[in-house]
Parts: sequence; C-alpha cells; structure tokens
Amino acid sequence: MILLNLAALIFGGTALFSKIIPLPAIDIVFFRGFFAALFLGVFMFIFKRDWFKMNSSKDIFNVVLAGSLFGIHLATLFLRNSNC
Repeated sequence: MILLNLAALIFGGTALFSKIIPLPAIDIVFFRGFFAALFLGVFMFIFKRDWFKMNSSKDIFNVVLAGSLFGIHLATLFLRNSNC
C-alpha cells in the first residue's frame, strides 16, 4: 500500500514539472526519459536481472512503440501545461 501511495504521489506530481522547470516540453521529456533509462540500466546491472529479455523482434517493436507513445503523451502533457 505504501508503494501504491508513493507511485500516486510521483505520477500526480508530473504536471508540476512543467510549471517549475523553465525548459521547453521536449527537453523535459527527453531528460526525464534519459534519467529513467540510466537508473533502470544501473539497477539491472547491479542486480543482474534476467527477467528483462527480449526474445524476438516483435518484443523490441512493442517496447519501442510503447516508449514512443508514452513520450508523445508526456510531450503533449508538458506542452499543454506550460502554456497555461
């Protein structure tokens, strides 16, 4: 339950980034994705997780598609909130 509340706090605070950080929306999304990938890579390197394996090109396509759609979603969210 604590993790659920923590996740809600983190996701709920997303829109605040567009008000606090004086950068264009695309830059915010890029740096947020960059740091997320960096921390995820460090986590996977430290703990040697084997559960994140892509077995086919379809898996790679799905991950790239989902990441692209999420990036577009964040860019439009920050762009909308920064113009308010």
